[in-house]
Amino acid sequence: MTQAATDTRTTTLTWEPWQPAPFVEPNGGPMLMRGSVRNHYTGRLEAVGTLETLVTVHPDGRSPMIGLERVDGTLDGRRGTFVVRLDGVVENGTATATLTIVPGSGTDELAGISGSATYVCRNVGPDGHAEVTLDVHLS
Repeated sequence: MTQAATDTRTTTLTWEPWQPAPFVEPNGGPMLMRGSVRNHYTGRLEAVGTLETLVTVHPDGRSPMIGLERVDGTLDGRRGTFVVRLDGVVENGTATATLTIVPGSGTDELAGISGSATYVCRNVGPDGHAEVTLDVHLS
């Protein structure tokens, strides 16, 4: 039996420019938007992710967001894919998020992966980047 490896890792996240599109524009309430984002991870996680995100834009600019991302690459030399659920918010020019690995979503050498990640990004523009802290378990 193989013992699970538990480790905290850091990686850098950058994204390609994207433009969310409104799908509900109410009079006086928050606007609902959706968009596709192509993410690039470098460091202990070398991967490309495809994120589908939903964003609520409040009149004061606060923007909670949720999404699902398929990540394809290598983590500590182990190749495969996995899916994360994003739960975050952009507020006062800073984005914070928690990414939770969807149970059972790992493939190939990443089958059985579990855990989560967090990031804080103070540059949310098209050339933004964030340091991601991953707390994952590999079996």
